Amino acid sequence: MIETTYDTLRGKIHKRTVPEDTNCTLCSCYKNQESEYVSDTLLIETDNFFLVPQYHGIIPGYVLLSSKRHVNSTAYLNHVEFNELKFMIEVIAQFLNHEFGFRPIIFEHGSSNSNVKGTVHQHIHFLPIKFTNTDILINEYSLRFLDCLDDLRVLGKDKDYLYFQNNERKMYFAEDRNNVKNPATESNTLYSLRKHIAEHFGNQEIFFEPLENYENNIRETIKMWKSSNNNLMHLLFNISSGLSVPVVSGNNVSSPATSFLHGLRVVR
Repeated sequence: MIETTYDTLRGKIHKRTVPEDTNCTLCSCYKNQESEYVSDTLLIETDNFFLVPQYHGIIPGYVLLSSKRHVNSTAYLNHVEFNELKFMIEVIAQFLNHEFGFRPIIFEHGSSNSNVKGTVHQHIHFLPIKFTNTDILINEYSLRFLDCLDDLRVLGKDKDYLYFQNNERKMYFAEDRNNVKNPATESNTLYSLRKHIAEHFGNQEIFFEPLENYENNIRETIKMWKSSNNNLMHLLFNISSGLSVPVVSGNNVSSPATSFLHGLRVVR
């Protein structure tokens, strides 16, 4: 077993152990359905993705959307997975918009290398804060504007990158390190994004606090999704109707165009 120091055990803090046959915390998170880690709670599960609270729960509502299949980044998703991802990004963003009154910022640190530091398994962050430093990020990293998420599949293949979507739904891309104007000062673009998020809270240590400091926020996140099942179902219906993709009726999902939400499950 390979030990990491992620996550909180229900009722107490404990080290997570990752089976050697996966060597991936997110694979372990999904495959271990009996996990006692509160941050392993599945909030939504579809055919190809699952949503969980972010273990660094700096605020309630902070969640991760991850692929079930082990791929390095969004750029490596197949066509079916990618179409489902686009739908789920909108579902989660609109759900958080309903809960907080504004869209979250959305970001991914895509990787081409399984040996880099961090979790190398496709996952996208949804953080419900009003972020005002987009212009600073653009200047620091020469972020390029993306017309649509589909561009990421081309630009991000075989690269380490930052994908960022601001509160106004504008999308940006930067290749990690290569586009950094002063690479000696930052290890990568995600680290710097977290630095600016920490500045938003006025606390540079917000991502590095003792694990128990995040537990209440993680539980609030779970409670938020549990108590809003009806709102979520209405939201799925409205979005799917507008996009001509899966239609939700009650707790059932059907679709004349695609079946990628056939396996939809929500937290109870």
